[in-house]
Amino acid sequence: MATYKIKNKFYGRNLLDREIEYRGFPKKPPFLKEKGGGFANGKHLLETLDKRLGKHRLILTPARDEIKKIGRRTEVCVSEKSLRRINAIVRDRGRDIKLDATIEVLSKVFPTQFSKSTGRVETFRRGMLAAILTDRLDPRSLSAEDGKAVTEYALRLAADAKAAGFSEREAVSRKRSVQLIYLERLIAEFEARLPRNLPESDWQTYFGEKILYFQDNYIQKLEKINIATFTTQFPDFGVITADDYLDLIEIKLPQTPLLRYDPSHNSYYWSPDVSKAIAQVEAYIDSLTGRRADLVLEIEKHTGLRLHIVKPRGIVIAGRTSDWDNKIEQSRYFRLLNEGLKNVEVVPYDELSRRLRNTMESIRKLENASTPKPGSRSDARSRRSTLTSSR
Repeated sequence: MATYKIKNKFYGRNLLDREIEYRGFPKKPPFLKEKGGGFANGKHLLETLDKRLGKHRLILTPARDEIKKIGRRTEVCVSEKSLRRINAIVRDRGRDIKLDATIEVLSKVFPTQFSKSTGRVETFRRGMLAAILTDRLDPRSLSAEDGKAVTEYALRLAADAKAAGFSEREAVSRKRSVQLIYLERLIAEFEARLPRNLPESDWQTYFGEKILYFQDNYIQKLEKINIATFTTQFPDFGVITADDYLDLIEIKLPQTPLLRYDPSHNSYYWSPDVSKAIAQVEAYIDSLTGRRADLVLEIEKHTGLRLHIVKPRGIVIAGRTSDWDNKIEQSRYFRLLNEGLKNVEVVPYDELSRRLRNTMESIRKLENASTPKPGSRSDARSRRSTLTSSR
């Protein structure tokens, strides 16, 4: 056993003259500098140990890493191999900082040739992502750019059949876990909005942002397309389905009455607001269907998708069944009235919530069961629609 005293002022007052030991070496190891100059990253190691363990004795060894108590004294044995690992990480991190600084300056001096987002030269080492993407990494610390990059690369990994270590079963399970997390948040947010007297424009904006998450079968949203040559009106927005059809969505308020009672016939009928919305959507459908060839070309020009506009389907989101005072009778008439519509369906807000919860429960059941292979019948059954039944 031999001792070595730190004489390097760079280490700071607290570490100056600190004695460390080295054991198991035939002579003073070469990584210990002459005249008490310390060793690479020794300052950071000692500061970290001081903060975590308090008073201790650092012992450098060829191969042993150990912390043990001897009486009141704490001995910390750190191997030469561990020191090399620390140094390698510090070198890589230092290189990253230097690259960042270089590209930051170059992007300002030569903005045409360099940019912060594209100019960075990255060095990848096997195991780097496994070390970073752990439970210790708080997702909230990621920037929007980080999240997008991780998502896009995960898709690339899933698409590459030759990618090492990719687990299809694990990917399906992870997808369902993410779906559950998002559905829980979506339901909580959606149901918290229902009691509030929000204007129709607010609900239109909300569904404009979230509609694709209410049904897996929806793949793209169409804003109010500028189709003055087809019709002077257009519903709140349209959505393209996975099988290249078009659904037209009309948004009314949760407070919109769904039914009216006819005492002379002891029956229920659509309220004036809902009747008007249904008539509007039917007019949209007739107008678009009559000029579907031109509309197909217009949408293809805007989206690149060629749709099958045989007969667009209309959906009116309005009202709440929870407002009914005679639920059994009103539910029966609501179902009969809905089934009597040709190409339109009225979907109450609380029905949307119920269908979202059913979808979440379906995913939970699949999580508890064995993961089916993609494309199998059991996997297809899990993808239940939320707004409407399948075509």
